[in-house]
Amino acid sequence: MKKKPKAYVDMDDTAVNFSSQLNLYNKMYPSYQYPQSIIGFFSSMKPMPGFLEAWRVLSEYYDMRFLSRPSPYNLGSYTEKAVWVRDNMGGIDALEKLNLNPDKSIVGEKGDYLIDDWDVHGQTEFKGEFVRFGSQGKCKNWKEVTVYLLNKAGLSKTEIESKIMSI
Repeated sequence: MKKKPKAYVDMDDTAVNFSSQLNLYNKMYPSYQYPQSIIGFFSSMKPMPGFLEAWRVLSEYYDMRFLSRPSPYNLGSYTEKAVWVRDNMGGIDALEKLNLNPDKSIVGEKGDYLIDDWDVHGQTEFKGEFVRFGSQGKCKNWKEVTVYLLNKAGLSKTEIESKIMSI
């Protein structure tokens, strides 16, 4: 069987809604300059709309993985991102799919994909294709990411339409 290409997904504001969580914590803890340093911040974030469904669909064609930059100023973010993946993506086995790395250029290989909302931590030097996510990107949401990657996987328009109905 042919090896699936890897699709690496950033966490903050790509897989999970970091901005919404930050707004919530700013209201709950107005005296904290960095509310993302409060225990529970990263582990309790909500998934981005369509992300969980897109992951499920794309897993048929790609080796789906996370590639997230934890904060070197908040060591708890390393553990809390792992807790989020464990609790939301299928338990302890899902942790095998988590890569925490401050430099995204050293992960992946030609033929892989990186879906990320930023481009300042090695994303543009990623060895595969960097797919910018969000309002600044090629793909604004998870439906668009799924259509793009299913096209890359060679699916027909009809096949793609049937796959994205749940997203």
